[in-house]
Amino acid sequence: MALVINDFATPSAQQWQLVINGMRNSWESWQKGDSSISLEGYWTFGESDSRLCRQLLKAGSDHAKFARQLPLIIDISAPDYWWRQFDQYRVGVAADDVSTNSTSQMHTLGRQPITEEHIDLADVPEEARKFYLAVLNGQRERWVEAGKRKGPTATEWRGLLQLVSAGWIYRRTVATNYQAARAMYHARKSHREGEWRQFCAWLETIEHSWIITEEF
Repeated sequence: MALVINDFATPSAQQWQLVINGMRNSWESWQKGDSSISLEGYWTFGESDSRLCRQLLKAGSDHAKFARQLPLIIDISAPDYWWRQFDQYRVGVAADDVSTNSTSQMHTLGRQPITEEHIDLADVPEEARKFYLAVLNGQRERWVEAGKRKGPTATEWRGLLQLVSAGWIYRRTVATNYQAARAMYHARKSHREGEWRQFCAWLETIEHSWIITEEF
């Protein structure tokens, strides 16, 4: 698969403590909290806290507000066609990315950032691949010579965007939360695109993933 998880961060023990304690605010039942932080600094769910989490998750996202407060930061490299689908999940997601704009400003565009995983290239001459990159780099040079103008009237820029393959690999650092990850997981875990199945399988491996998968 063309998707790679470069790095990630889940909530710290202190964040888990604050969020789970705040989950009890509506009932003023803080004294029933039974989770703890180990000497090594890891968060461990107690049975009472875990039971309340499950009840709220089963009641729906409007009740499981605590999941929105659990941060999840992921550094991902994936093809453009996957990112276009990912961008449907705008609520609770922010990203700092190597975009089409910045990628196209590299000095030379090569084959490395393009996924060819499902393309049969056995009968495609190397000259044809080089020709595509030559056209792409030629268009980039015309854009540079035109002053790197962007926008709807910048024909050189728009031509460059039109030439970039949907298989182009982009890297983003995504700041999201467990609630947004839950929405992605349940909508995409059986998706026809392998990158989505890979991403959802990875979500199953993170800390306290049962909040996302609801596999209690």
